[in-house]
Amino acid sequence: MYSIVIDPIRQTLLVMYQIFTSISLIFKHPDQLSGVVGIVSQGSEYVGMSFTRLIKFAILMSVNFAVFNLLPLPPLDGGSIMLYLFGRINPKLLKLHIPFAVTGWVLLLGLMLYATVLDIGRISTGITA
Repeated sequence: MYSIVIDPIRQTLLVMYQIFTSISLIFKHPDQLSGVVGIVSQGSEYVGMSFTRLIKFAILMSVNFAVFNLLPLPPLDGGSIMLYLFGRINPKLLKLHIPFAVTGWVLLLGLMLYATVLDIGRISTGITA
């Protein structure tokens, strides 16, 4: 009973730690960056026809999206929380919310476009890893 409850929590915390430590790799190794196209391509290769792998992959993606969403980037929830906290500290900072959010969206969409172009290039040349 103990391992049924504790093991999933331990694994989730380990994945969260790995996600946080790998964020810096985006800037050190941009060639390993992958977007939606790459995630679907790699995910379908990993999952294959295994239901167990499908569940593991779905859990990994859910934890990954949750951690990423809490990053302090303005268009994400973590950034909104940060900006509202700054607004509570100094109400004059609330007027910066929209410029920061727009800038964050532009940067995030640019990163997504860059990753998608990389993914399409990898798939078209046959490089999948």
